[in-house]
Amino acid sequence: MTDIIAPPTISALPPAPLATDTPTEFDAKAFAMVAAQVGFVPQANALASNVYNNATAAFERTTIAQAAASASSGSASEAAGSASAASGSASAAASSASTAASAASSATAALASMQVMYLGSKPVNSHPTTDNMGNTLQAGALYTNTGTNASINKRGWWWDGAMWQLAWGEFTGAYLPITGGVLQGHLSVPAGATGNQVPRANEVMPRAAAYYSTATPMSASPPGTVGFFESTTGGGTDWPMQGSLTVHGWVVETWDRGGVRTVQTATFAMASGSLAQGTQFRRYQVDGVWYPWARAVSDLDFREKVYATSTGVGPGDAKVYYLDPSKGSIHQLTVQYNTYFTGALRGLGDQITLRLKFSGGAWPISFNTNFRFPAGAGFPTYASGQTLTMTFFNTEGSYIDGFIAGVHNP
Repeated sequence: MTDIIAPPTISALPPAPLATDTPTEFDAKAFAMVAAQVGFVPQANALASNVYNNATAAFERTTIAQAAASASSGSASEAAGSASAASGSASAAASSASTAASAASSATAALASMQVMYLGSKPVNSHPTTDNMGNTLQAGALYTNTGTNASINKRGWWWDGAMWQLAWGEFTGAYLPITGGVLQGHLSVPAGATGNQVPRANEVMPRAAAYYSTATPMSASPPGTVGFFESTTGGGTDWPMQGSLTVHGWVVETWDRGGVRTVQTATFAMASGSLAQGTQFRRYQVDGVWYPWARAVSDLDFREKVYATSTGVGPGDAKVYYLDPSKGSIHQLTVQYNTYFTGALRGLGDQITLRLKFSGGAWPISFNTNFRFPAGAGFPTYASGQTLTMTFFNTEGSYIDGFIAGVHNP
């Protein structure tokens, strides 16, 4: 590309002669003018060359500028399109900004409302008295207690406008306030209530006797209840009079103190005419151990307690039998081998009737030295299968006086 050249400097011409000059002055100025024009010609030629050169440079730059202008026109068109699109985007952005501002305002309002109506989880040991904004609680406000107070923690609560009410928690049915309430249906509770627990009705006020067969021992009758034990095939394992009757019917009352001390009464209740009707037995449990039944004496039943056992068969040393009045006032003993009798009654007035049924032979019997028989009396003879009856009384000096009633055939 042609470079642009700076214009040369042209010397100024001397003053031109004037008509008013004197001839001398006129000649001097004329000669000076002519002399200056001689030097002006090359300067003018240089200026013309300079102008030509610069015109060429200008033409070249004009061509480049026209090409740039054409390109600029296309870019300008594209820029105009982009400007139009940008204007549309700006409009949409403005609309979105307005929507976002509205949503932000709604979200702020919703958060504020939520802070008022749902207080979230609170590790407190008493109910809150204000909402999360520090304002008065609004009816319907909710919160979950995560504190350590067992009476209110692990539950959700709602504010009814005056007090906190249970909203959710460990219960699955209807909720009752702490102050109490009325259930529309029945409340079921487990058995064996203690302390402040709610008991079952039959643990405090039985309405009817529970029925049991020989499959259930009387010791299993629940304390504080009345049970009816019935059988037509003999008594159960711990029923009174197990082998003396076939048909049994007992009303059993059981009372205790925390399972440590128990008293149980069994009354025979069958149809009128049974000789055992009205017979009553009582027994006690102490520290988990049941003691034997004892028959209660009344005007309906004055029978003595009978203790039945056997000596055991021989051979070997003589069997030893101990007379123990605590086992019964009548001892029904089957003698199966030579037998030696000993024992000590409890005090004056104690007595035992001993009935000896000899089995397998007329076995000899003997007594300890503290047993005394009437002077001059001898033992009657007896045979296998017969029964010898004797009565013993406690007397002075720890002696036991014996009386022989006689021998009965089988």
